[in-house]
Amino acid sequence: MAGLPAVVRYGCVYYSTWQFEDFVRYESSRVNSGKEFKNAILRQAQAYSLPVSASDVDIRLSGAVMRVSVNYTVPLDLVVSQPKLQFHVPGSGLLRKITAQSRRVTTVTPRPPWF
Repeated sequence: MAGLPAVVRYGCVYYSTWQFEDFVRYESSRVNSGKEFKNAILRQAQAYSLPVSASDVDIRLSGAVMRVSVNYTVPLDLVVSQPKLQFHVPGSGLLRKITAQSRRVTTVTPRPPWF
């Protein structure tokens, strides 16, 4: 019975992280801009009460491919100890461009270097 609060705290952190990871993976496949996506990640982390800062989010672009990596640490305040749980959330996807005239989504294709 004494360990129940610790189990609940661990469970809450892992559940929030699981939901956040699902968000990052799903949204990374639908993103239009790296900057917009970074702001969305920070808002969602705040909604899940996860201590993610802008420096924890790494977004790399390689042509039309975007890779995101979120590394953060969640400190737990237990009576006996204060462990720090470290998490790594990856995601990747193709950047998409919305044309103003047709409002349809197209995939951005990288131009060959000879153009």
